[in-house]
Amino acid sequence: MGNCFGSMTQEEKLSAAIDKQNRMDMSRENQKIKILLLGTGESGKSTIFKQVKKLFGEDFTQEELNGWKTRIYNNINQQLRNIVQATSDLGITLDSEDLREVFESRPNDAPVDDKHGQVIKELWSDKGIQEAWERRAEYQVFDCIEYYVNEIDRIAVGKENYAPTFQDVVHARVRTSGIVTAKFKMNGTPFEMYDVGGQRSERKKWLNGFDNVTTVLFVAAINEYDQKLFEDSRTDRIEEALRVWMDIVNRDAFQDVGFVLFLNKIDLLEEKLQQFPFRVDGVRNEDFEGPDASDPSVNKLEAFEAVKDYMQRKFMSVVELRSGLGQVKIYFTCATDSDNMNTVFNACKDQILRINLFKTGFAAPTHLN
Repeated sequence: MGNCFGSMTQEEKLSAAIDKQNRMDMSRENQKIKILLLGTGESGKSTIFKQVKKLFGEDFTQEELNGWKTRIYNNINQQLRNIVQATSDLGITLDSEDLREVFESRPNDAPVDDKHGQVIKELWSDKGIQEAWERRAEYQVFDCIEYYVNEIDRIAVGKENYAPTFQDVVHARVRTSGIVTAKFKMNGTPFEMYDVGGQRSERKKWLNGFDNVTTVLFVAAINEYDQKLFEDSRTDRIEEALRVWMDIVNRDAFQDVGFVLFLNKIDLLEEKLQQFPFRVDGVRNEDFEGPDASDPSVNKLEAFEAVKDYMQRKFMSVVELRSGLGQVKIYFTCATDSDNMNTVFNACKDQILRINLFKTGFAAPTHLN
């Protein structure tokens, strides 16, 4: 038999070669598992993105970690200034009022040396600052500041000597703008994860990331039951997360997309429940019938589990009947805990792989539940 290319012109041969390459590229693209990481602002999704990069992609080099110095300094200076400003707004007096001017005038990117580290410790021990910190639900402040203050002796060594750790970077808060991509492999299978900004102004970009997505991973911070939005001081953060989750999970275009729901920041939730009631009549969660963890006579673990169960049911109550890919998978997470993230991702990996097999025609949807 003669060569089928024998009678082809050079132009036809080139066209055939290009078609073959395109088919190969398409096949490789279809083998990729694409995860869209969504959630409202401050939900912790970008922290999860960093954990995935470390656990399954290329680990952070010290050079990359060093590149976060300015952002970490920014978190420390800006958040301490926010707390100092809150003392004025809340009518709280500082024991050391001289410190107010120090932090109100300090540039965000100013490095933290030993001298300033001592000033930070003095400020943090001030009764007025601690009162403002206890009332942090009444204003906007990143919860990471407590971590940085606890680590200030190690951090406050000057810019040249400070070597950020992975945990320093994990706790750093930087609002995501646009779409950031990470590529990694799990058990030899290529994954791509897209982290998309969660603030209201960023959500219009979410539609640009929906092409051939295998799974949507939605993150909600359930410790925010008494907090308002950064963008809108009248809107509850949990209500906003529920509204966005309901809109995304029930879209017709997503009937063949798997969903994983991370109910995040459970460490902060457990801590907060012992200080601030989860249910307040006329204010929030009036249908919650579980015990109040802030009551000294109540079993704290039972109260914590009751709130977790309530939040799970609340998020699932807005999910309409889904066909094809079965139920939504839910995990309680602490995004700053690498061990927790490793366990959770290995648990949901099998579901994501099964969804991909179905989408590529190698499994029936009934196998996915």
